[in-house]
Amino acid sequence: MGKRKEQQSSTNPKRKVSCLPCRLKKVKCDGNKPCQRCQAKDTECQYAKPAPVGRPPKNAVVNKLVLNRNEGPISNLGSSSQCKEFIFEHVSYTKQTNTESFMFGGKEVGLNYYVNEIYNSFFGPDNAASAEIAESATMAGELAKLVNNVKMYDMLQYFTWMTADVVNIVLRRFSRLPLDNYIEPEFTKYSLQLDQSKDFFDDSLKTTVNPLNSLPPQQATRLIEIFFCIHPYSLMFNKTIILQSYWTDSADPLLMTVIYGTTAHISQLLDGKPVALWETSTCRGQRNTFINYAYVILNKSTAEASLSKYQALILLALFEVTFGYSKRGMSLFALGHMMATRIGLFDLSKRTMTEVEEESCLMTFWSAFNCTVRGCIEMDHIPREVLSRFSQGFPPPNIDASTSYQFDKENHNHRLFKSYPYLIESFYSASVISRFSGKLFMFFPEAKANFFRRRPCTIPTSDSSTSTALLQLNHVDVEDALNDILHAFGTFIQQNREQWSYQQQYTIEATYIMYRIHFSFLKLFVLTARPDGIYESRPTSGGHRLGRIPVMIPTTNVDMETEIDLNDIEVVIRMHLVVPMAIQLVTMTTDFLADPANFSHKPEWLPHGVIASSLETSAKILMLKYRRDPWDNQSWYCLESIQTLSNNHRWQTWTSMIIIDKKLSEFFQQYPAPPSGSATHTTSGSSSMSPAAVTPAETDLIGVVNDVEQIHISDQQGDVQLESLIESVLGEYCN
Repeated sequence: MGKRKEQQSSTNPKRKVSCLPCRLKKVKCDGNKPCQRCQAKDTECQYAKPAPVGRPPKNAVVNKLVLNRNEGPISNLGSSSQCKEFIFEHVSYTKQTNTESFMFGGKEVGLNYYVNEIYNSFFGPDNAASAEIAESATMAGELAKLVNNVKMYDMLQYFTWMTADVVNIVLRRFSRLPLDNYIEPEFTKYSLQLDQSKDFFDDSLKTTVNPLNSLPPQQATRLIEIFFCIHPYSLMFNKTIILQSYWTDSADPLLMTVIYGTTAHISQLLDGKPVALWETSTCRGQRNTFINYAYVILNKSTAEASLSKYQALILLALFEVTFGYSKRGMSLFALGHMMATRIGLFDLSKRTMTEVEEESCLMTFWSAFNCTVRGCIEMDHIPREVLSRFSQGFPPPNIDASTSYQFDKENHNHRLFKSYPYLIESFYSASVISRFSGKLFMFFPEAKANFFRRRPCTIPTSDSSTSTALLQLNHVDVEDALNDILHAFGTFIQQNREQWSYQQQYTIEATYIMYRIHFSFLKLFVLTARPDGIYESRPTSGGHRLGRIPVMIPTTNVDMETEIDLNDIEVVIRMHLVVPMAIQLVTMTTDFLADPANFSHKPEWLPHGVIASSLETSAKILMLKYRRDPWDNQSWYCLESIQTLSNNHRWQTWTSMIIIDKKLSEFFQQYPAPPSGSATHTTSGSSSMSPAAVTPAETDLIGVVNDVEQIHISDQQGDVQLESLIESVLGEYCN
């Protein structure tokens, strides 16, 4: 008997067990303690504890991560001894349902009811804005060609692209200084015209096979790894919790289906194949079974509100507005905002989340918010009552401030993204800029037809029945309100800039300075807007707006805009006040680009759109200044610096830089260089002006002072002393 056992042990040697890091990465492990791979990578080598022989009874294994998720802060869950083995412990985990966590209609009403109501509200026959888009002619062939040429081979810069779009669209809407380097693609309107669906679910419910049942664990975990490797919105999730929920069979089926489906679509990036905008709506064969089955689950889902369901809705919405059906995406965003309210995103007393879950919820909110603001600004359709309520804290500015990232790192679930720190930092910059841009856009005149407002806009009369609150809103000065927001933006920068990277500092501060320059030359269409007198945006609002936000409506036609007149005294004074800002913008850009370490020696990671718009904005102001004062050495030298920057070999092939260089070359050919002996002007704009025809407006000094005193100017050091600046500028005309 003893010989037989000895013979079996010699013929069947003990099977080697891989360590946890090697098992996660699916690489061969030599079984040593520590193994060779962990030694080479300086990684802590850990092995799973031997499991008992035989099948344990249900719920016999205690998973500490799940057990403690609602019993204490995340700091109690952070020890490696508690979480090392969680992905190998198959535990049946159920959570007690709470009737208060259901949506407003209770547990008898499913999600399909809410999403169908939202879809019909936005895109039904009663919505004038939707009907207007449907009846409008198909977008021009040039735009269709542009959309077809947009191919994404790498989504690392996704948030940088979105930031540039938001900034440039805001400048184009408000400013009389047109920027030629940016061609505004009406992506949102184009995508809505592509979407020919008549109801939310359309034919997506035809999918009857559940792809989750046939998905082997190896393929499932591989899709999860790819998701955290290439998907920009993977930052909404904690990798440790996702893996834990998968292996413990406690994951939300809707969330996992959306993760698998979106990952399966963009995984072609790993093979060097690009992804294109709205390709799954133009070619139904591009939609995989996971995406289609997500709608089957959504149709059958209860209205219980949870963090995982909220994340699933937003992730699916982000996919649809980028690669699929925009109408569905917009409807899912609205449903997600409703669920966010129910899970306590806007009410701390209702939250029962750990720190990691709090951050995941916050990242999900900002993902939806940024995309919503970008689309609404492009369409000129702003849900003012809703956006005004969103006063959440900003996402973490870097990985060191990210609780979720640190938790993953502690449990050796490292993000394999190409540059996760860059992704987090660019997402933060996009969130900050979207937030302040959204505030500014609250005061842009509302379109005649608005998705989020069914009733027509009317200017309130002087009827005695008009409430006092409405009469007070009539006196809202658009320029003062905008400058108050810009002042708050500048204060925010001063309070937080020390914790930002160089690229974050440049992106946010350059945007702020550009806004200050362009908002000094507001369009007449914006300046003459007045609040309307209707305080109900939907039939169920009870006749009152949420937050009583003034809705600005135009009193002039947008086509009535005129070019900037250098013979207008107010324009001249405004120009002098922003010249120092333009010079500061050139200096900032030069300093930022001078050291490649500022952008991690990766020119492809530069915020191209913000840089190009900063240079062109400065060039526009300085060219105006030089046209008014042909002997201004400082303006001339700054313009030469801008052209030198535009010819840098790193970005001279950018189309935007080619346009800027061409404009400057034409300017230098038309206007001669200043004499070498002419005095260099200071940034205060106090030097003498060149001889020019004196207009009648220039003789009315009292009127000019009264006009300029209405301009609210503030800079990073505080309010500029307008009186001395006005005296110095007007003194030039007296001379």
